[in-house]
Amino acid sequence: MKLFLAILFICYGLNLKALTFDEAKHLLNRSRFFYTKKNIQEFVKLDRLKAARLAIGAYKRNAKYRTPPFIEDYRKRKISILKAIKKKNWKLFHKERDAFMKKYKPKGKMKKMMSQMGKTNVRGARRFLRKMSKFFLPRLQKWWIRKIIKTEEPFREVMTLFWHNHFTTSFKAVKDLNLLYEQNELWRNKALSSFGDLARSAIYDPALGLYLDLPKSKKEKPNENLARELFELFTLGIGNYSEKDIKEASKALTGFRYNRIRDVYFFRPKLHDNSEKIIFGKKGKFDPEDLIDIILEKPETSRFIVSKIWKEFVSPNLSKKTLDHYSKLFQKSNYDIRGLFLAIFTSDEFYSPKNRGTLIKSPLHFTLSYHSLLRELKTKPKKFNVGVIFKQTRRMGMELFNPPNVKGWPGHTNWINSNTLLLRKTLVKRFLRMKALKNRGIPFNKDKFIKQMAKTYLPLAPVVNLKKEKRWQRLRALLTGPVYQLR
Repeated sequence: MKLFLAILFICYGLNLKALTFDEAKHLLNRSRFFYTKKNIQEFVKLDRLKAARLAIGAYKRNAKYRTPPFIEDYRKRKISILKAIKKKNWKLFHKERDAFMKKYKPKGKMKKMMSQMGKTNVRGARRFLRKMSKFFLPRLQKWWIRKIIKTEEPFREVMTLFWHNHFTTSFKAVKDLNLLYEQNELWRNKALSSFGDLARSAIYDPALGLYLDLPKSKKEKPNENLARELFELFTLGIGNYSEKDIKEASKALTGFRYNRIRDVYFFRPKLHDNSEKIIFGKKGKFDPEDLIDIILEKPETSRFIVSKIWKEFVSPNLSKKTLDHYSKLFQKSNYDIRGLFLAIFTSDEFYSPKNRGTLIKSPLHFTLSYHSLLRELKTKPKKFNVGVIFKQTRRMGMELFNPPNVKGWPGHTNWINSNTLLLRKTLVKRFLRMKALKNRGIPFNKDKFIKQMAKTYLPLAPVVNLKKEKRWQRLRALLTGPVYQLR
């Protein structure tokens, strides 16, 4: 990291001006799901480098996070049921099934389905296992939302979601709760490390491999799914590889098999294609490690990742000059993700007024920011809980652990349509209680208060004509207006 900072100073220069109020707000808007007025005050007057370091957070290598109890319980039951299936020990299986039904008492359709399943045969037992995983899925989704709300590393959670949507995997395809939990922790742990390290971890990740049929790949018949998406969606981008490169790369990825009890891949040399391959003009008996090294040598990889990060954290518009600048920096730093963000978050272009309010809040960004605002005003209704956040984001088109397809959520303008905009406005109106504001002594009908709210929580000046609104409705108009949808 010291070497990277030296490169920034010598080759590219760092602008170390102190942040203004609006610049601090802009940095927080792009590096967190939500922020408070106190957060802005913490960043104001810090120079850009100190502010960027504070926003990005500490560097952690191989951090360990506490496993939630329901995941531990699911793991134990899954292992026990798989062993029962393997040995056709139906007494053990029924013991586990009955214990689960007694402890968790599933209701409605889930109870009916799970009660009917689990007949004394392999198919019935496997169906019960899948339904048990599905039963726990909402707990995993809500667990992540709680983690985002309570975390002391907000940018790491933002990046965990970014990589979740980049290396896309869905529960609908994988059908295993523990694999998705383990993958989520992997993205969190590697979120700000080297992209090369992250890419290597991704191809060894069981959830991603199962999603893209890697265990079906063998030297007699290589499966091309992972190789294709590795090139197209994860590293190089469309147009920077040939069909022949995909076929050769798929050979390098053969030999993996999945251990369902341990939830890990193991490598079988006999199933691996050890023949000479030609990938991007290079010849050799390449394995998965070699494949990633070859990909990282391609400048298109740096350009693809920088472009995606820029469009998610800065602006939908990216000039060739800017792309060239950061791509060279990123590749020269050995794909240091944290270093790339330090460079972006200290640049004049990032803080340029033209790049403020250019991004649309995802359903999760919007719902969490509104939840935080009401909490800061000390008027958050008890019913506005994690369950509501989960249900509302799902209704708005964003269900955690279930992106729509291998390309993930397209984001940006795709987040807004007549239905989702109505859902956002309805959410604001549902929980913005004027009586609660009045009882708290909050001057919500005063012009000075409205101006302060707009200055603090909107990335740009409001475009709604507040003078046409009744005084008690101005705050509502502000939060249902178009600018509050932006970040």
